[in-house]
Parts: sequence; C-alpha cells; structure tokens
Amino acid sequence: MAGTGIGTLRYYERRRLVLPSRRTRGGYRRYAPALVRRVRFIKRAQRLGFSLEAVADLLRLHATHQTPCAQVRSRAEHKMQELLAEQRELAARQAALRRLTAPCRRQTDLRHCPLLDALFGDADPFEE
Repeated sequence: MAGTGIGTLRYYERRRLVLPSRRTRGGYRRYAPALVRRVRFIKRAQRLGFSLEAVADLLRLHATHQTPCAQVRSRAEHKMQELLAEQRELAARQAALRRLTAPCRRQTDLRHCPLLDALFGDADPFEE
C-alpha cells in the first residue's frame, strides 16, 4: 500500500523513522493506515531530494502540529538551492563529457581513446 518493500520498512525501523509493527497471533505484521501514510510521506520527501536525516526533521516538525509554515518553507527553500547547485554541476559534467567525447567520434585508431587520454592528462576536463 505504501509502495515500498519489506526491506525498506525494516531500514526505516532501524533509522527510527517508523515504529515496528505489531504482530498478529499468527506472527504476521499488521500495518496501520497511519504507518502507510508515514511511509508515503518519507518516500515523497525523498523524491523531492530530502535526505533521511532531513525527512526525520520534517517528521518531527509535523508531529508538533504547531510548526510555523516558515520553518518548513525555509527547509524547502534550502533544498531548492541545493538542487539548483546540483543542476549546475550536472550541466557542467554534461558539457565536459560532450567536449571529451567529440574527438572519439572522429577517432579511427581503435587502440587509442582521446577521452581516456584527456582524463589521464594534465588539464582539468572541466576547464576548456
């Protein structure tokens, strides 16, 4: 129901993000609807880029039921800034790989790889 496997649930239990579920007399675990909602919250926050540590912080804020929205917004805005920095880093990597693979397309000597030469060379591949 929460869209996650049993291993993930056990991991969340070890990280104390969720409480262990009670077992039935037959030894099966029974998951309450609140646990399913909590796991969905965790997975959604992770998809937004929050680490499990940050997710735990958000769960604590939610548990108070009186957290000013500004505190949560501040964390979300900080995450947005991190994502923008990651986006710039990914764009720089993509540009570097594009530059480094361009000579490979023209390479006729199969025993020689310009990309490997560039990585082993003295120049930083992120600089043109």
